[in-house]
Amino acid sequence: ILIQSIIIMMISTVVVMTITGKVSMLLRKENSNHE
Repeated sequence: ILIQSIIIMMISTVVVMTITGKVSMLLRKENSNHE
């Protein structure tokens, strides 16, 4: 059970990081376009 929870946490963190990265890239593109 502990191993499964650790794997789920790692996957969730990776997914969040990828999502935040994509969002930050989109925001940067929008900011550069506005400028």
